[in-house]
Amino acid sequence: MNSKKLGVTMTKVVFVMAMSLDGFVNDDHGSVELLYPDFASLDDSDLMKELIDSTGAVLMGKRTFEMPADSDWYAGHYEFQRPIYVVTKQPP
Repeated sequence: MNSKKLGVTMTKVVFVMAMSLDGFVNDDHGSVELLYPDFASLDDSDLMKELIDSTGAVLMGKRTFEMPADSDWYAGHYEFQRPIYVVTKQPP
């Protein structure tokens, strides 16, 4: 069925996840420092700016959302200042 005929706009979904070649995502304490030794340079890159500009909302898991001590940290500090949807079986 053609979505244009129905008047429906399809949204593009992009999945982004950093992982080392040996499958490392983060350490036992949730740190990703080994994957991003110079996070500031990544944050200022054209690739990151384009990714942020093209993002409408962020979908993340509960463990990722709970990484900062205070969930209010995301307001003003997180690169993606967009709506955040947290996937969890245990809502707050």
